[in-house]
Amino acid sequence: MQNNTKWTLKTSTNKKSQNEQLLDIAQRVRSDISVLNINDSSIVFEEPTEDHYHTLHIGSGRPNTKKVYNATGKAEIHFNVEWSDSAAVNKQKADHLLIHGDVSGTTLIYITGHLEKNNIKADTSALTSVRGLSLIQVSGKVNQNSFKLANGYITISGSPYKYILKAYGPKSNHSKTNTEQNLLGENKNFWDFRLQPVLLDSDSKVKNIVP
Repeated sequence: MQNNTKWTLKTSTNKKSQNEQLLDIAQRVRSDISVLNINDSSIVFEEPTEDHYHTLHIGSGRPNTKKVYNATGKAEIHFNVEWSDSAAVNKQKADHLLIHGDVSGTTLIYITGHLEKNNIKADTSALTSVRGLSLIQVSGKVNQNSFKLANGYITISGSPYKYILKAYGPKSNHSKTNTEQNLLGENKNFWDFRLQPVLLDSDSKVKNIVP
């Protein structure tokens, strides 16, 4: 992908098998690609269909390929979320990027959706490695700054929290991942990039309001 290419990922409502049977929803909410090189381009998860969020797997079909995700220039990924951090990781309402291999470069992350619903406050009592929403997981090598929010953090008008993307993993400055959060089905030493709430600083100047 290059030169401002936009790849839109959408969950099909009518994709069928060779036998003309409607595919199971678990197959329709998943996309797979062996290697992705993204240069000055964007990946956009379309709004969820019937409350089904989408998952993009990269590198799942190439076990002998190490670097399966390579970002250069202005690389972007746009996720949809609905705040659901009390749910099990596989039940959370969020799009997911699962990378089975190594990562190079830096990608900007954009968020669309609802970070608080019906005035439910963000749960800051849980262990940090399980708090919030898991958006990106990597089984191979990655820098903790390889994926970062476009403006550093997100705020919501009237909320005392700002939302940040925090990386947990083998060499993270924060802590290792929690194995119960693993969506990759491999490598207990995986990386987990999570959207999490922290109290908003009184002197904060940058504000990126979620649409």
